[in-house]
Amino acid sequence: MLSQEENDLLTRTGPDTPGGALLRRYWQPIALAEELPANGVPLPVRVMSEDLVLFRDDQGQLGLLGLHCSHRRADLSYGRVENGGLRCLYHGWLYDRHGNCLEQPCEPVTKRFCEKVHHPAYPCHEQAGIIFAYMGPGEVPLLPGYEPLLAPPSHVLVTKIFHECNYFQANEGNLDPSHVSYLHRQANVPENLKRPVEGSDGKLYGTTSYGGDFDSGILFRIEKDGTGYSILHQFNSATNDAYYPVGDLYEGPGGTLFGVTYFGGIDDSGTIYMIKRDGGGFTILHSFLDSQRAGQNPNATLVRGPDGGIYGTAVFGGTFGCGSIFRIAPIKLTVVKEISGYRVRITGTIGQRYAIERADTANIERLWDDDVLVWHSGDREDNDRPRALRVIYWFIKRTTERRYEILDRQLFDGGFVQQHILHANCRNGGSIALRVCIVIKLGANGLISRIDEYFDPAEMAPLLESTDSQRR
Repeated sequence: MLSQEENDLLTRTGPDTPGGALLRRYWQPIALAEELPANGVPLPVRVMSEDLVLFRDDQGQLGLLGLHCSHRRADLSYGRVENGGLRCLYHGWLYDRHGNCLEQPCEPVTKRFCEKVHHPAYPCHEQAGIIFAYMGPGEVPLLPGYEPLLAPPSHVLVTKIFHECNYFQANEGNLDPSHVSYLHRQANVPENLKRPVEGSDGKLYGTTSYGGDFDSGILFRIEKDGTGYSILHQFNSATNDAYYPVGDLYEGPGGTLFGVTYFGGIDDSGTIYMIKRDGGGFTILHSFLDSQRAGQNPNATLVRGPDGGIYGTAVFGGTFGCGSIFRIAPIKLTVVKEISGYRVRITGTIGQRYAIERADTANIERLWDDDVLVWHSGDREDNDRPRALRVIYWFIKRTTERRYEILDRQLFDGGFVQQHILHANCRNGGSIALRVCIVIKLGANGLISRIDEYFDPAEMAPLLESTDSQRR
């Protein structure tokens, strides 16, 4: 058993800790290159207890700065990339990727106070689709030439997983064999989770979510005594095939097996499929689409209803963004109910997001409490429900297409904070990419009771120009 002091020594990685001092002497991966495309918006990151912002300057060079401006602690992830650096949205201080303060627009030109300011900054290096940072002292070392970092792009696959635990304890779990037979055993698996089912021919049929030639899951058959194992179908994530099967198989009339996959299909939002017991006749009956009321990502076993139809559930999508209950018979899918309860109470604005994207004003109104208050950047006072709705109706009228790019969402008791980019095409041919931080609060009835929305009004200019031209 470790003492608290020993545990802290091994796990704490802040700037003033022994563990943090050690790890800062090595290059650390901080982001995927695809998270920061050319001309992309600055990316907030937290690395070893430091809040930072990652960006590419107007020459494409990587920079990693302290998240909060040295002037008034404003969030630099909302800054503008221009003039060789990242400009703070609050008072316009401009920092280059080395942390030098290049401009202070509100200061007298002759004072040159900017030359006395150096903002926290760390060198970065991009290799094999990964962005690394060196946060230690002294001369910056060379990035080690490990073989995976030098392989050609065709032989590299990078991914990013966020664990809500300390890095050291996560590695301890990887090296701990004694916990496997207790934590990961299947003795108490709920009955509705995936397990082999007995077919009318007496054989067992089942699926795995991974494995096979494409590591996308398989469908297998086996005798009850463990003999006669055979793979009937291999799911493939590299094509539009269904993949990552979930839930149990269901046997319909004539020995046909039915199942669902969480991913795959036209929009990679899941499928319903059928296959014969001999492995032939594999057919995708339905591909779930982002734009359909039927929902996305089916997540449980299909069941046969007394009316002969097959019923299932989807965990996302639908008008409220909270999933649906659907029925398919024989190949036509219909929505039985769109889910709008618990998940709306937890994530509230998901339904608003979908409704705004689809210009579904009726559902926007349905999600708002009668006494809702809404504030936007630049407003002198809160807007009541009628006035706030008029703003949304105006926005929908002035745009032809709308899409939310969710960057981050953090829940708190009674609501959440979300960062997103609202992409929209203006009716005059222009477009906007509005960076927004929105705070949503929910009432006891699960409806939205307050919205505070922070954004840079300057990013609305193309939309406002469209409006002015239409007035003329």
